[in-house]
Amino acid sequence: MISYKKTTGQPLFNNIGEIVTAKKSPSNKYLLLNGSILLQNNYPVLYSLVGLIPDTYVHPIITTAGGDPSVYTLTYGNGLYVSGGNSGVLKTSTDVINWTTQSSGTSSNISGITYGNGLYVYGGNGGILKSSTDAINWTTRTSGTTSAINTLTYGNGLYVYGIDSGYVGTSTNAINWLTQFIGSSVYIYYLTYGNGLFLGATFTTGNIITSTNGINWIIGTSGTTSNIFSVIYGNGLYLYGGGGGVTGTSTNAINWSTRTSLYSGTSTNINALTYGNGLYVYGGNGGVLGTSTNAINWTSQTSGTISNIITLSFVNNTYIYGGGEFWFVGNLTPYSYNQYTSFALPTSINTIDVGTNNYIRGD
Repeated sequence: MISYKKTTGQPLFNNIGEIVTAKKSPSNKYLLLNGSILLQNNYPVLYSLVGLIPDTYVHPIITTAGGDPSVYTLTYGNGLYVSGGNSGVLKTSTDVINWTTQSSGTSSNISGITYGNGLYVYGGNGGILKSSTDAINWTTRTSGTTSAINTLTYGNGLYVYGIDSGYVGTSTNAINWLTQFIGSSVYIYYLTYGNGLFLGATFTTGNIITSTNGINWIIGTSGTTSNIFSVIYGNGLYLYGGGGGVTGTSTNAINWSTRTSLYSGTSTNINALTYGNGLYVYGGNGGVLGTSTNAINWTSQTSGTISNIITLSFVNNTYIYGGGEFWFVGNLTPYSYNQYTSFALPTSINTIDVGTNNYIRGD
């Protein structure tokens, strides 16, 4: 465990063996805590104190909005990040850090949002469904259902939503929707599109549903009867996560192998998954966050929150998460460097975020 001192005024100089931080840099001996990669030979004392941060270390940047409701869904399109959540809260951002509240035109929970073919589309409680070309001005559409729309995705020229009782809705223009039964009364919790397939995670049954056209669906088994909250495709592999920390992988989305996560057999749910830049990432209850290069062996990461992580995305070389009990979005940057000659300057000490305005003594 690293000991440290943090001051609000002048730096407190301590004996070598303790990390000293300061609010402002009093000299060139102090380095900004920003995750920079440094050579071990240039800062041998600091390296001996900080130690080696693994290559899969993830740095969270948290932005909050003063007690806003939970984030349920995130999407990106046309240079804009869009988040939807509880009580119709909808926000947009161009940089994932500064967010602007937009009028969604509803007080219903927004559970799913997607972008495709120049349109943002969201859905939520009571079958509410709206579309927009700019994520600011929204037009109400007739969804064809009064059930809650749990999830939305876009792929292969088709918008698709999922609801409970085994129904999906499809549209080529987000205006005219066809609602149909997929052949089993499964609760469709999450939908995505990847590798030429629409994929669905089901609540209560543990089924994975797949379709090549969004109309004809295969109800598959996953190897678990636990709730499945998310399923993704990345780097030739399909991956799901769900209740009790369950995970599973498949190369064809038909034959699945259950895997062991860091939370298998616990009460911690894996709620969200994403893939990018060679890393699979999961998020779950209590702010748990894990990364893996093969979806089998997982490394725990510090998310910077104890609230539930509900949604994850990888966009513009950036990992983004959103979640519950208050509004937050995380920007996760994996570091890559030669671990034999270099090390990563931390952005936190003992998982306590000291902020980008703080400095650490380097000698």
